[in-house]
Parts: sequence; structure tokens; C-alpha cells
Amino acid sequence: MARIPQEIIEEIQRRVDVLSLVGEYTSLRRAGNSYMGLCPFHADSDPSFSVDPEKGLFYCFGCHKGGNIFQFVMEVEHCTFYEAVERLAERAGVSITAKVTPEEEASFKKERALQDLNLRLVGLFEHFLHSREEGRAAREYCVSRGIDLSWARDTFHLGYAPHDPYWLYRFLRRKGYSEELLHVSGLFSAKREGYAIFSHRLIFPIYDVSGKVVGFGGRALREDQQPKYLNSPETSLFKKKRLLYGLHRALPELKKTKKVILVEGYIDVLLLHQHGIMNVVAPLGTAFSREQAIQLKRYADSIIFFFDGDAAGERAAQRAGMICEAVDFPCRMVVPPQGEDPASFLQKKGAEEVRQILMEEKDVFQCLLERRVKEGILTSSETDMREFVTSMFSYIRSVQSTMRRERLLEEMAESMGVSLGAIKEDFDRFQSSERNSAPLSTTMGMGRDRRRTTEVFLFQALCAHPEYYTVVRPLIQEDALEDASAKELFFALEECLRAGTMDRPDAVLEHVTDEKARELALEAVFSGEFEVPLEAVREAVFRWREQWLHRRRREIERKIALYEREGGDIQELLLEKMYLDKELEKLRGYERYGKTSE
Repeated sequence: MARIPQEIIEEIQRRVDVLSLVGEYTSLRRAGNSYMGLCPFHADSDPSFSVDPEKGLFYCFGCHKGGNIFQFVMEVEHCTFYEAVERLAERAGVSITAKVTPEEEASFKKERALQDLNLRLVGLFEHFLHSREEGRAAREYCVSRGIDLSWARDTFHLGYAPHDPYWLYRFLRRKGYSEELLHVSGLFSAKREGYAIFSHRLIFPIYDVSGKVVGFGGRALREDQQPKYLNSPETSLFKKKRLLYGLHRALPELKKTKKVILVEGYIDVLLLHQHGIMNVVAPLGTAFSREQAIQLKRYADSIIFFFDGDAAGERAAQRAGMICEAVDFPCRMVVPPQGEDPASFLQKKGAEEVRQILMEEKDVFQCLLERRVKEGILTSSETDMREFVTSMFSYIRSVQSTMRRERLLEEMAESMGVSLGAIKEDFDRFQSSERNSAPLSTTMGMGRDRRRTTEVFLFQALCAHPEYYTVVRPLIQEDALEDASAKELFFALEECLRAGTMDRPDAVLEHVTDEKARELALEAVFSGEFEVPLEAVREAVFRWREQWLHRRRREIERKIALYEREGGDIQELLLEKMYLDKELEKLRGYERYGKTSE
């Protein structure tokens, strides 16, 4: 790892408010001394994510992720520790200097090589689209969709991948690119050596939010080509759930209007941008994700879904709406006429008509409810009605605001012509059934599934109260520790003691490498179960030590009996037995007088 001075780390921690940081990704509400919200790392329907501003730590009781501000950024941004420090240092206005290890330098070098390769390919594919006869079919397709080729070249850098699937590999090898780099680039088939996954396709370079090319999308140009749309596979640069097509171009407009328009396809993005509607992005050919919603929420106050005007578009809007509601991101929608998508609607009606329809945005739930009622759901079969009610209840359950939930239940009751009381009763029953069917892994902490030994309890308590450690340390023997996780926590506490960092709540976590032990430490800090006085911890140490002394004494007695039968030397064993008896007598003295004899 790059070595960053501890004083820099601590300065960043002092300057960055954990509540402000986490609050950019999930809504938090006060719960005693901590704050609770939905976890940004897993599908969470009941708040299980806790933030302690005094300690500067977070913990999820569902997925067990936790740590300090650096671990939070590493998890939510999918980055290295060094990258997290860089981002938080910039946020805090702290300049950092760090030594980079040879391994990290090699990793950075490889990443730069991938970025350089992607950048070269953008130019190559552009050349094939605009200057080669082979790119004619792609040019004609663009013209048929209303894309201005000159504008597209200057903005989104559309290209064309040549027909021969082996040409690209041969070309890049001749230019000096290594087999290893081409293998990890995601451009070539893992099963057929040198076979490009993009051939005879219109190419859409995909950029991250900072404007770096991280991958490509390709649109088939023949009817028999499958799939119609294809994206780069996951690589160190290309993380599909975290990327949005057009975001790097839309960002200035997003920041200005504080509103983002989400469409379904690359062509939709291109045409809307081309006609001056710039705050438009799209997922990469897959369903809208929680990570994408959280990312957009950082730049915009609300989102408008502008999906295809068919049943599939309606379902996509409901799914996307539930994702946005779950992260408290206000969402609305507009619907083009049946059978149209945003691009085709723009081509037929023009940009002004699109702007007009975007001004008619409606609340997603309200829009879905109105459309279903208009379609006659209230006079449909009992099965269809049950599915409709379940669908609407699922949406309402994702809503975070209690007042908004109430309002949506009222709207549903009014639209269906039933009493609010009946709707609420059914909704409560629905919520109960959903909670009861939730998998244990997301509703219970691991610590509660596991039989906790005295040893584990003791070291969890010491993690929650590191200030107790110096008091009880003389009574703890390393060779008496039997539980692997407890031993890991012991070593971490020892490191903190040596470093003089016992006063830092997150210090223990820095020295825990075992995942199970880390979960135990975080559970201890956040569960409230270990808010115990020093005397209770001291008592736990004595109970644990007493148990170990008795076990060890029994082992020695068995060995003495065995050695006596076989004529062995028992002198050392007798001395150890005397030592154990003396230690047990000390503990009895503690029980009688409430204090230890040193």
C-alpha cells in the first residue's frame, strides 16, 4: 500500500464530517446518539445502517459492512484505500504525500495502459466510421435515426468496429500492445484467441464521470446479429452498475438545473443532447441500479423517467421508481405515446414537443396508478387485482417518508373507491408477510446467529471500550486464547496499545485483517449490547481466566497420571500445577474481597 503519514489520515478524519459524507448516499435519521438509514451497500427495506458521528464510524447490521470514512468511500466508490484518501483529502482541503509501493506502481501502470488503449480505439473506430467505405452501413444507420454525424464525432465520438473480428487483434499486436494487456482489456473473446467481441457494430465509447474512456457499447448493424446491443465485460475500469451513458456530458446541465432525465437507450441520449436537452443519461443496456441512483443523487435533486411508451417501459419505470424511493431520491415520469421511444418521438414531433411533454412530468406512483385504473384494472379478474395491489404496495413499501407513504395510501384508496382504513389494514398485513419472508442473512446480525463464547464476548466488550484494556491487560495471557477471532482482536488491541491510539474509536479496526473478527468488532461498537461498566468487563476477564485455568489444570493432572504410570519425570508438571493452583487462589481472593492480589 502507498504509505500516507498517520497525521495526514487523522487530519482528514477531523475535517470530514461522517454524517455529511454518508448523507450524500442515504438519508439518515437520529436514533439516540447515532443515526439510522437504509444501507447503501445492499437492498435494504428497513433501516439497518447506523452512523455514530462521535466515533466517526458506520456499520450495517444487515450486510455487516462497516468502518470509518475511508472504508465507506472504498465501499461506495469501489476504490482502493489510497484513492479513498485522495478523494477525502480533496474534500477536506488537505494536501497529501505518499510513497507508492512497486506493486501499486505496476497496478497504476496497467490501468494507464488500459486507458491509453481505450483512447486509441476511440480514434480508430471514429476513423472507420467517418473515413472508410466499410463504415457506410453504420453511417446510414446513424442518418436513419436522425444523428448528425459531424456533431456526434465532436461530442460522443461514435465509431465503427470493422467486419473482420480478427483484424483488431492483429492490428494492435503489430502496434506493440502486449497479449496480457489485450487479454485484460475486455475487447477479445476468452474462448477464441484474437476474436474481437465488437465487429460490424456501431460503437459508443463509454466514459466515466470524469470523462475517461472506460469501455464500449456496440449496436448490431445486421438483423441476424445477436445481441442487438453489446457492452464491454467488467474490467478494472468498466463497472457497469456504476456507469451511466452520457453523464460526463450531462454533468454541467445537471448541476445547473438540479434535475436529471433518465432514458433507456444510447440513441435516446444522443438525440436529446443533439437537440439541446442536455441533462439526459441512460443505464448501459441493463436495469437501472441502486448504485446509479445514489450517484445521480449527488448531482441532482430529482429524476424524471422518460422510458418507452409500452408495458415494458411502464415496468421499468416502476422498478426504477422503487430504487429511487429507497434512497430518498424524488422521482417523476413522462410517457411518450404508445409504441414510441424518446428518440422516435423526437424524430416525429421535434424537440419543442419533447420539451413540452417533459414539462408534464408526474409523480411516478401517481402516474402508474392512473394508467392502471384507466386500463380497467378495477374491473379485472381477482388474480389481476391481487397482482396490482401487491405491485402498488411493494412500491409504497420502498418509500422512506412516513408522510409520503400515508399520502400514497390515500391516493390508492381514493382511486380504487375503498376506505383508507381497509387499504391500511391490507398494507400492514402485506408488510408483515414481507418481513416474515425476509432472509435471515439480511435481517439478523451474524453475532446473533452465533453462540458467543466468553472469550469472544470479552474481546468485543474491549473493542467497544478500549479504555478498559489497560486495566485488564495484566490478566490476559496470549496462550490462553483459543478462539481465532478473539485472538485477532487481542493482537489488534495490543497494536493500539503500542501505538498509543487507544483513544481513537476506529484504531482497532485498522489492525484487524480477519473479516469475521472485523464484523465482531463493528457489532460491538454499534449494537449497544456492550455498553457495560468496567466492573462487568473485569468480571468477564476473571470468568474467562478461571475457565482456562481449570481446563489447563485438568490437562496437567491427566499428564501427571499418565507419566506416573509410564515412569516419566513429573517434576515440571508438578511445578506448573502449583502455579495454576496459585493463580486460582488469586481469583478466589478476588471473589471474596472484590479485588485482585498482585
